[in-house]
Amino acid sequence: MRPAGVILDLDGTMVDSAPDLVHAVNRMLTELGRPTVLLAAARSWIGNGVRRLVERALSGDYYGCPEPLLVDKACSLFESFYRENPCQDSVLFPGVEQTLARFAAAGLPLACVTNKPGEFTQPLLAALGIAHHFASVVVGDNRRLHKPDPQPLLQAARQLTVPAGQCLVVGDSVNDLRAARAAGMTVVLVSYGYNQGADLHQLEADAVIDSIAEILQLVELTEK
Repeated sequence: MRPAGVILDLDGTMVDSAPDLVHAVNRMLTELGRPTVLLAAARSWIGNGVRRLVERALSGDYYGCPEPLLVDKACSLFESFYRENPCQDSVLFPGVEQTLARFAAAGLPLACVTNKPGEFTQPLLAALGIAHHFASVVVGDNRRLHKPDPQPLLQAARQLTVPAGQCLVVGDSVNDLRAARAAGMTVVLVSYGYNQGADLHQLEADAVIDSIAEILQLVELTEK
């Protein structure tokens, strides 16, 4: 592959943010007098934005749809708790910093596209020391334009001033795949992220990798 720009997902692709997300979820559930959840179980609920995470936590079910007013209240609680510690236990997945540095050394423009709201995204990128790598950060403040809608990816391509068809998307879920395909972009999926139990090898991505560093074996880079 010889991409002109790379667009990376955040949660589950670059950052293991589950510990802090689930900590906020459990504080929310406790506040509402509901039983807390285990990190191992709740990992599979992450990846479709805050509201879906909260709906799943309230119902204890991936497909759960609690009463909307309760969800509104729970989302407000979750956000207030998560805002306090968006990066207490979150960490970069192995190889992320080195991979971003290699892209930067090759002069390849990078974007981060996430369904996470901006008020949480920017502090997380800064706390983990990778914010400076991204010429574009497209966040999920407008829920109607979340991935799998292609618009966030197309917006990132415009901000990178790179044709959409020359962008490479790196993600961890079917939403990343669908958004990339709808945008006419190449897509590579990482196997270790928040894929909701899907068999990524059945999704017909251009490649599935077990470490983000493996992307360096798939792209042609000329360091400047």
